[in-house]
Formats: sequence, C-alpha cells, structure tokens
Amino acid sequence: MGLNKNQLSLPEKLNSSHQVESFTSGNSQLDHWLKNRALKNEQDGASRTYVVCVDTVVVGYYCLANGAVTRIQATGKTRRNMPDPIPVMVIGRLAVDQDWQGKGIGQGLLRDAIIRTLQAAEIA
Repeated sequence: MGLNKNQLSLPEKLNSSHQVESFTSGNSQLDHWLKNRALKNEQDGASRTYVVCVDTVVVGYYCLANGAVTRIQATGKTRRNMPDPIPVMVIGRLAVDQDWQGKGIGQGLLRDAIIRTLQAAEIA
C-alpha cells in the first residue's frame, strides 16, 4: 500500500465515530488497549488519545497522560526551582497499524505529541 498523505487525517482526539476494530499493530497489548480502553479513558479524563485515520479507520495513535515525579527522582538541572512533585506529561502508548508501518507515521505521531506537550506547558 503506497502512502498517500492526502488520505491521512491530521492527528485528532479519539471519539466514538473512529473505527478501531481492524487496528493491528503487531503488539496485542497496544491493540487491545486501543479497542477496549482508549475511549473509556478519554471519557473519564484519565488520558487523551490522538489518532490519524484514513476516512474514519484508525491507522495510528498515541495517548498522553498527566503524571508526576518526586524531586529526588529528577536530575539536578531538572529539579532546580521546580515544585515537588514535578508535573510531567507521559506518552502512555504509541502504535501504528502494520499496513502503515515504515512510512513515517510513528515519527509524525511522536512529533505531534511533543508539540501538544509543549503547548500544554505554556498554558500551565
């Protein structure tokens, strides 16, 4: 399958209209989480899942969640002038459907996750 970037949506928040049933990354845990937990976590506010799609079929995703580390766990530079605990953003999961692997989608998802994290840091 050739990559036509015009087919792919920009990363967007997961919602009930996205089709996840056929998603197969080669990692059953990542597939199961997307199909059975991602939307529930989204609704509960536990994490935010972003997807890229062809039409409404999900071909890649990642999720972000808030977290924290104690100052003692952080390196010297990081802990300077920071609260305890130090707030962090965690990339909880990232996967690409096997049919779309090796086409730069994972790299694009990671880039999007970093940009969203930096934007959130500016607001906080």
